Amino acid sequence: MKKYIALSLLMLMVTACSNNASQQPPTSQQSPATNAVDNNTTIDNTETNTAIDNTDTNGIDPTLDNNGISNNGLNTITENGGVSNIGGMNYTTTATVNATTDTAAAMTSETVENYYKMVGEEKAIEADIERLERDFAAKRIDANTLQSQKATLKQQENTLENQIDALENQIPISLPQNWVDTSNMEQMIQKLKEVENSDKQLELALDQAEQDYINNAITREDFIAKVIELEKQKDILDKQDDFLEDTLESLGWDD
Repeated sequence: MKKYIALSLLMLMVTACSNNASQQPPTSQQSPATNAVDNNTTIDNTETNTAIDNTDTNGIDPTLDNNGISNNGLNTITENGGVSNIGGMNYTTTATVNATTDTAAAMTSETVENYYKMVGEEKAIEADIERLERDFAAKRIDANTLQSQKATLKQQENTLENQIDALENQIPISLPQNWVDTSNMEQMIQKLKEVENSDKQLELALDQAEQDYINNAITREDFIAKVIELEKQKDILDKQDDFLEDTLESLGWDD
């Protein structure tokens, strides 16, 4: 009887141990879960580090230079030895200054030429008005035509006169050096007479050119070209005349 009881207890203990073992999860099944958590953590850390690497740790926008000027390749302005870099292209500062100076000189020359063209055009309009009056006197046009066309020409003439007056005193006229001996009063007096005579000859030449145009002996373009040539010479003579008179008067000369 005792042996039977002891055997029964032993069987119960073995059964209980077997049940406990079957309820515990296998160790080999827990490892993948742990590894999955570790891999996710590693990925998250990698992404965090990448984000940190792409950010300026000093808190300064890397697209700005030390002067706070955007350095994006479009608005960058740097200077090195007189060379400016704008938008990735180099410009020599000295060349720009020289170009500006040359342009100003070219504009001055162009302004002078335009001035004399306006003078020639004004003279041509004056001749056109005289031609109209002659045509009216010869009954080739009526009074209405004369008044209408003359009013238009007068308006053009007034506009040119205003433009000419605005530029007249700004036109540079240079005299050659040593063109007259300022220490020799007799020479200056003789030179003054020559200048005055030449000026009268130019006036006659201008009058003749005007008559040639009115009488259709020359074209309007030829007349304007002739006026420009003569007016340039006349301005030089006027400059010489003023210089000689002022110098002679300073020496006590009285004509």
